[in-house]
Amino acid sequence: MTRYHTCTRGQRPALNVIERSRGAAHPELAATRLKVLEAASKDKETTAFIVARYISLPAQQELRKLGMSFADATGNIFIAAPQMGLLISNRGMDMDPWRKPGRPKASLTGVSTELVIRALVDKKEPYLTAELARESGTSRGSAYWVLDRLEEVGFITRDKKRSIEKVEWQELLRAWSTESDFFATSSTTSYIAPRGLEQLLLDLKTIDKDLYAATGTISAAAYKSSTDLYTAMLCTTNPEALANKLGIRQTNRGANVMLSYPNSDGPFQRTTEFEGLRIVSAPQTYRDLMSGPGRNPEEAKNLLDWMVQNDGIWRKEH
Repeated sequence: MTRYHTCTRGQRPALNVIERSRGAAHPELAATRLKVLEAASKDKETTAFIVARYISLPAQQELRKLGMSFADATGNIFIAAPQMGLLISNRGMDMDPWRKPGRPKASLTGVSTELVIRALVDKKEPYLTAELARESGTSRGSAYWVLDRLEEVGFITRDKKRSIEKVEWQELLRAWSTESDFFATSSTTSYIAPRGLEQLLLDLKTIDKDLYAATGTISAAAYKSSTDLYTAMLCTTNPEALANKLGIRQTNRGANVMLSYPNSDGPFQRTTEFEGLRIVSAPQTYRDLMSGPGRNPEEAKNLLDWMVQNDGIWRKEH
């Protein structure tokens, strides 16, 4: 940690650079570093200024709480120095463009991790770790391990009793959808519905709903107005049985149906019914659309906008 005086007013520095980091700045700052930052933030006569290659959104939020200014190389800037009559704010990138290939420190993949993430995003906080473990279907030990990793990188905040009191669900959902996708977490097979997708939807309403959960464009329509359906994405516990009941044929060309056999029961957790169809939750829909074909990623971004504005509708009380 180095200290620089960059701007002065009279005999005292008005803008004081107390941290210059060559790497990315995340909320998992070491305890000694955090104490220095907190001490600097209490100096009302100067404005503490953090400079880093990249500053994540959770880190930005923590710095703002401390009343500290910051800037990174992607254009994330917040400089508030009332004593200088200075206010500059700009939003840069949401993800670290220099992150090296491979898993970050807190990997967001793996069955237990993804089940915990889904529960964190689906359910409104606060809640105890034991409650989260039950909701996610993971062991308490696995839940604690995942929560420790997520807390280190600022996706969640826990109180002194280790209860989850705050979830940065937007950032967590975006990050999870970057690392995990519909194809990587399941075995998928392509089919063609010879009688068309409208008839497929009608047929889905007549079969056992324990056999499937619709995702992608189909489930997005339950949460917001969606685009035309070109590919039906269905999670299933038995692909062969579902294909037989729907009368669809496996194909390598011209597919309009994708059957997914997930590596966990995550997609089947907290499903709802919409117009006679069993559909996955909004967060699961977003993740699946982000890796889907055609205009699915664009649908995902529109869905996330709706989720931000309507989190009281889809995020459930524990």
